[in-house]
Amino acid sequence: MQPPISPQGRSVRPVRPVRPVRSVRSTRAGRSRAARIASVASGGFLVLANLLTAFMAALAVLTRPEGPWDHHGLQGITTMGVLAAAMALLVLLLTLVPVLLRWLHPFWLFVPAVLLVAALARLEYVDATWPEDDAYQYGSAEPAPAPMG
Repeated sequence: MQPPISPQGRSVRPVRPVRPVRSVRSTRAGRSRAARIASVASGGFLVLANLLTAFMAALAVLTRPEGPWDHHGLQGITTMGVLAAAMALLVLLLTLVPVLLRWLHPFWLFVPAVLLVAALARLEYVDATWPEDDAYQYGSAEPAPAPMG
């Protein structure tokens, strides 16, 4: 079969259609409205949860006891560390849902994981640096007296 001939007498080659390049905007536009709303809602919730967890972890990390006799300071650090670790683990598990549904990028798992490691590292550091000693049990820096007998 002969290719078609143009009015100028030359043969005309058929033109292949050009595929459009997918941009970020066209990819986002392909998502449903419900998926976009779920993405924004879960992202907003997780931002607030991560900020609360970061505040608790910062309290645990930045608080310094006055010494080994400061049981109230150590108890506060331990309490905030445990709460920050528990909250970070909860947020990490809650972040898995929108990531697995592809509403959010897997990078969202990084923030609660870092906060969990920071809280656990602070708890381990406090335990290694200021071990509990029975001599300081009642607020006295002096050793307990030996029993008579």
